[in-house]
Amino acid sequence: GAMRLGDWVLTRLISVAVHGLDVAISLGRDPWTTSSALLLSRTVLAELLGGPLPERLCWDDLDLLIVGTGRRSLTGWEREVLGRYAERFPLLS
Repeated sequence: GAMRLGDWVLTRLISVAVHGLDVAISLGRDPWTTSSALLLSRTVLAELLGGPLPERLCWDDLDLLIVGTGRRSLTGWEREVLGRYAERFPLLS
């Protein structure tokens, strides 16, 4: 189906950000990306979650990108805090 240009650009931005995570992980480096990419990724991942991200998780935007894309699995405690929303992870893969 048709996709708006802005939505397509968002998909590319997230793909590049996640690719950077994969490269960093492969090289044993700390993951990084730009603050703009993290902000936009957070917006998309929060929408995919379908509910509020519990503050108790204390995730920053990079944590959400890493866990939300399956680069790290949820811990048991994170699953408990997320409750029914834990089943949605990874939000993107």
